[in-house]
Amino acid sequence: MLDGDAVQAKRQIGTLQRQIHDNDREDQKLYQAYMADVFDEHEFAVRRRRLKEARASLEQELEQLRAAVLNLKLVITWPEEGWSIRGRRA
Repeated sequence: MLDGDAVQAKRQIGTLQRQIHDNDREDQKLYQAYMADVFDEHEFAVRRRRLKEARASLEQELEQLRAAVLNLKLVITWPEEGWSIRGRRA
C-alpha cells in the first residue's frame, strides 16, 4: 500500500513541478506582451497578480505533498517481534 502511495505522490509532485514551470513560462510571455505594448500596466499587474497567486498555491500544494511523502517514509511499523522504522529493528 505504501509503495503505491509513494508512486502516486511522485507523479503528483511531477505534475505540480510542470505546472509551476508552465506558470513561469506564462509569466515570461506576459511580460514580453506588456513590453510589446499589447496591454497597459494596469492589465499587466492584474494578470501578473493572478499568475503569482496561482504559483503560490501550486508551491504550497507541492510542499504539503513533499511533507506527506516524508511522513510516508517515516511510517513506524509495529511487527509482532517489536517495533521498527521501515524495516530497522529497534
